[in-house]
Amino acid sequence: MQTPAGKNLRVLSLGVLASTLASCVADDAELDPLDQVSTASAPVTSTCTPRTESHSDPNTGQSWTTVWTCGNQAGAAMYLGANNSTVVSHMDSPSSWFVCYRRGEMHAGGNNVWYYSQGDRAAAGWSGRQAWGYMPAVNVFTTTDPSPGIPQCHPDMWQSKLSISDPNTGKSWSTVWTGTNIGGTPLYKDTNTSTPIGYIDSTTSWFTCYARGATVSGFDVWYYTQGDRTISGWEGRHAWGFMPAVKMATRNDPYDSVPACAFGSSGGGGGGGGTICASPTAPSLFPVRGVHKTGVFDDAASNNPSLWSCENNNSRSDFDPPDHIGIDILAAEGTPVVASVAGTIRQAEPSSYSGNQVAVVDACGWTHYSIHLQRLATGITTGVHVNANTIIGYVGHTGTASNGVTHLHHSIYPGLPANNDRYDEGISPYPLVAAVEHNVCD
Repeated sequence: MQTPAGKNLRVLSLGVLASTLASCVADDAELDPLDQVSTASAPVTSTCTPRTESHSDPNTGQSWTTVWTCGNQAGAAMYLGANNSTVVSHMDSPSSWFVCYRRGEMHAGGNNVWYYSQGDRAAAGWSGRQAWGYMPAVNVFTTTDPSPGIPQCHPDMWQSKLSISDPNTGKSWSTVWTGTNIGGTPLYKDTNTSTPIGYIDSTTSWFTCYARGATVSGFDVWYYTQGDRTISGWEGRHAWGFMPAVKMATRNDPYDSVPACAFGSSGGGGGGGGTICASPTAPSLFPVRGVHKTGVFDDAASNNPSLWSCENNNSRSDFDPPDHIGIDILAAEGTPVVASVAGTIRQAEPSSYSGNQVAVVDACGWTHYSIHLQRLATGITTGVHVNANTIIGYVGHTGTASNGVTHLHHSIYPGLPANNDRYDEGISPYPLVAAVEHNVCD
């Protein structure tokens, strides 16, 4: 740290001053402690000096070969972003190197400049950042901010610890990526601008993952997060949605270490416009949990419940597109029907054709559709996340169930259930559910 340019000396009486001057003549003279000037709180200004030195930051993926050495307040806190919301480390040394600056929140120094560096010790719970953080310019002894020569930090995202769960996809994260974005930006259900579901009002936000989708201003990357407010009718999503990368201040997209969304680009099965997996999530359970018979109605077993079983005895497929896009499962009225995969309820309501219906959209954006239910299970409403084996309803014969025969019609098709827009693209559920059609009475 450089010596302060001036000191605030106390006004001394002539007698005291003469005595003090005389005592200073002696070689071993010592100042009275009251006459010593403390530099701990004196304002210090200096010029930062560059030097060649290599450093890499694991949080942003950036590297530097030139740093600027500046005097600074010893023990100063370092922050997660260019604001004083989260302390991540401390700088104990009074002279330190800095790699870049960025503008952020106004601080006590009267400006919004923050310098980026690696501190000397991490704050509790932040060891993963390896002490990298931002120091407000008020704690860096410079004559001008930003100090001449220090480059501006590239737009970036930084990792932080946050435990968050998304009820739409059933996914949870313990690490998020925080970045700068345009405030008031809409969030969308899918990786396209067809269906806005909420807004993110803040200009510094966290994101969990990315997916590719529709191109917006030259970018096809979309970041997934939870917004600040929902659009009417989408309260069940709790403001979770996709933001186009063009609204983010990132130097490359997808940003270095942000992971791809494990659920594709449909926000937990949003589908209907975003990219959807080539195949659905494979069912882990048979949808009907009781004695049953799978297949057509015109064989002996159909009319003889004593031949039904908890296994795949007499199991057949009656998938016959375009006339019958699904399979029928005969079972007694009131037999429990479960979600065969984890997912989000996207439809839970009666209709004149399908009767009581429940549509579970899996992590790959495919709808697993159960209709003609006697009734829906308690708590099954649109927007609720369910795990495999959650009871969603009970076998019945509502709607246009064939000739009033009690059964479950089960379909699997890509995209959302809204208007059954891709229902005709449904695949045969039979090989998928037949693979788990055993011990269904357990």
